[in-house]
Amino acid sequence: MRYWRCVWLLAILVPTSIMSAAELAASGDPAGTLIALEEKWVAALERSDTKTLSALWAQTYVDTDETGHRSDKEEVLRVLKSGALKLRKLQLSDVKTT
Repeated sequence: MRYWRCVWLLAILVPTSIMSAAELAASGDPAGTLIALEEKWVAALERSDTKTLSALWAQTYVDTDETGHRSDKEEVLRVLKSGALKLRKLQLSDVKTT
């Protein structure tokens, strides 16, 4: 089984099922909201939770693996769902927003 490190490209689409624009604005903590979304992303990758990832990623999402191979959203979701890609442990570090 091949393990990939994800390089996240392009913007995240924040659907209403996760947090609406009004909730983001009302939270008063956009930095905390972005960090929480990043943590949801990592947790979903570790669980191969394609439903959550599909909601988080824009239709134009592109992943680039450690060899430079690019995969679109549908391909990454397909590989995760099939079990061919399993990420055991991901860790965020030095997450900062400006």
